[in-house]
Amino acid sequence: MEENEITRIEITIEKPWTTTITFENQQGLRETRPVALSDITRTIHQHVSRTIYLASEVIATDWAETVAWWRPPQIQAMVLQHAGGAQGIYRLPMPGLLLRLKLPHTIAVAAVKGNRRPLPSAPVFHAPLPNIDDRSGRVCLGATQLTCQEDAVLEIDPQQVWQDFWGSAFNQHAAANRCKTYPKDVRLLLFELQGKSRFPPGELLATGDHVESWLEL
Repeated sequence: MEENEITRIEITIEKPWTTTITFENQQGLRETRPVALSDITRTIHQHVSRTIYLASEVIATDWAETVAWWRPPQIQAMVLQHAGGAQGIYRLPMPGLLLRLKLPHTIAVAAVKGNRRPLPSAPVFHAPLPNIDDRSGRVCLGATQLTCQEDAVLEIDPQQVWQDFWGSAFNQHAAANRCKTYPKDVRLLLFELQGKSRFPPGELLATGDHVESWLEL
């Protein structure tokens, strides 16, 4: 296939890291060849005009529309709604959390144990919060709108997405089966954690997934 006839190039990487490159010409004819991954990375290094830096909290991305971040355990201010409808601001310890963003405005949140960046094989737990759907961790944002406007996921500020997530009130929706002690309403646990410095890891309930499989939900 002549180089000046090529209109499309596809690179495919499959486990266990078998790499192929496919050329397509103007007539739609395709030619696939095996290629060394080192040759591809060397070519990209020679031709890309700028360096892309990944934030340390990025744990996965498809470089197009999906990115996932890890957030270590820390104290978090949030708004909790009481059974009667009244709201209050609480400063509560949270476990390590994962947030998966899919453009334009879908986010999912789950929990992990420990204070180190999780491995792909690490077990995933339900985030101990209301307003989060079962297993997948998809967040019900209600009237909250994500403020990120970027088209490229790696240009999005993770802190802004977290801020949007924490900015809405957590109510009774999907509050059941989110912790061990209060299976009917995780808010009862959260009220008790006011003033505490550490989230009790024994309260977390496993989803049955590990990080790698959860990222694909």
